[in-house]
Amino acid sequence: MYRQVQIRRLSRLLRYSCILGLILIPSLTAFYWMHDGFRVYAFNQSKWFIQFADAPFTAIDELSTHIKFLGFLIDLIPCFFFLLTLFILIRLFKSYERYHFFTTKTVRYIRQIALILLISQLVHPLYVALHSFILSLPNPGGERIILFAYGPNQVKTLFLACILFLAAYIMEAGRYFQDEYSATI
Repeated sequence: MYRQVQIRRLSRLLRYSCILGLILIPSLTAFYWMHDGFRVYAFNQSKWFIQFADAPFTAIDELSTHIKFLGFLIDLIPCFFFLLTLFILIRLFKSYERYHFFTTKTVRYIRQIALILLISQLVHPLYVALHSFILSLPNPGGERIILFAYGPNQVKTLFLACILFLAAYIMEAGRYFQDEYSATI
């Protein structure tokens, strides 16, 4: 009985954390672009700007409002995938709160999360290209940059997606065997 209470509490805590993430992530993304990259009042005199591959990007506080808005819209690409993942996790944890572990719905939720992770990492190079172009847009014509980046973090996320697909497959097979054995007299 104690384990069931722990499972329910932890699932509820994780579900509420995901709900909080649904509210905070878009808000923090908007706040980032509206306030020049999380500038704190005490650090207004310092110049914070992105340096990636020795590319001459313009500091966020020097960008026009129009370009900041475009940057916000482009940052909504990975934000969308993250929010979609949180939404599915909310449903998964709600299912766990009801002690539904090896049901068709939970397997489907895990597969959906794996698919979202896979698609998000396939879209990642496009996001980086758009983000780098927006940050270099104020530069003169010959100094604008479009970067394509795919690094170890993206490979790790792809690997995690593959593991989730495998876990969903194993859970589906276990559910199938359980149904088959329960029907046997």
